[in-house]
Amino acid sequence: EFGTGSRSFGLTIELNKFESPSEHIDTKLHHRRFSSRLDDFMRLSHAVIVVHGGIGTVLELFFSWQLIQVGHMSERPIILVGKEFWGPLIDWVRDYQVKQGLVSESDIRWIHLVDTPEEAMVLINKEHQRFLAARKELQK
Repeated sequence: EFGTGSRSFGLTIELNKFESPSEHIDTKLHHRRFSSRLDDFMRLSHAVIVVHGGIGTVLELFFSWQLIQVGHMSERPIILVGKEFWGPLIDWVRDYQVKQGLVSESDIRWIHLVDTPEEAMVLINKEHQRFLAARKELQK
């Protein structure tokens, strides 16, 4: 739920043409290069949430997706917020990459399209419960 005392975590990057990061980020790790920032994203995440954005956002989406696809990162949901924005991109993957055998249909299982933060939280809470159960199993 929202407002439960959670803290925000930001992985900032040095970009001359963009604004400074939000003052609402509680903990910041600053990076000079995209590659180290992307590695930190993957190291710290149990779910990937992607909102509308430009080339860098699409890069991060596909980087995350590929790491899961090739087994370099454990499976986790990739939640795309904004069906109208992201839906055509996922349709393109299905219509061209899957149909040409470049991507497996099963690779799309990690992608979840939602429209609201509440829908995203349902998926995040489900993943969190799975994480807690797996951790408990390891502690036995």
